[in-house]
Amino acid sequence: LGVMAVHRSSPDHSFDSADLSLAQGIADRAGQSIVNARLLQATRAAEARFAVLFEGAADGLLVVSEDGRYLDANPAMTAMVGYSWEELRQMRLGDLGPHRRARTPAFLTRLLQGELVNLEGELRRHDGSLVPVEMHGSMLAHDGGRMMLLSFRDISERRAVETQQREFLAMVTHELRNPLAALLGWTQVLQRKSSQMRAAEIVVTQ
Repeated sequence: LGVMAVHRSSPDHSFDSADLSLAQGIADRAGQSIVNARLLQATRAAEARFAVLFEGAADGLLVVSEDGRYLDANPAMTAMVGYSWEELRQMRLGDLGPHRRARTPAFLTRLLQGELVNLEGELRRHDGSLVPVEMHGSMLAHDGGRMMLLSFRDISERRAVETQQREFLAMVTHELRNPLAALLGWTQVLQRKSSQMRAAEIVVTQ
């Protein structure tokens, strides 16, 4: 809400309808300029907040176009795979899969259909090693088109703990089987001795 004042240098000439229309046009443009400036300020603030969240996220984040090109990646993502952003932007979806230059990932079809994708898999690092990851993906509307947002969480530690748990359970199971096998053996021996004793008693009785 604002006020605009208009003055004439000639006091003997009064304002007419044409002057009013001109003043209204100038006021409309000034008001629209103020609205646009506020929208621009709000947009820049939103972009700044997004940048802080995107750059500071602990999980690796990839923004991917519908045709599979990498549009953006956060520092956690580049650190996870060992590629710089300049290198990633030359790659396409699938190049980070376990097999280099693999065909288009199967989950892409689900994303394009609007599904939320949650799965576990592996990413190939720059040095050729594989890192197990938990991936979440969704399709977002953007500037009249669509783009994919993929998040990756390194689950190496979780996999290591699961492996240790499996090895521990296997060891415990093995250790339990040994005493049980011994007990089973002794039980069979006692059963045979018991049968022999009963047979001897029968012979003596007869």
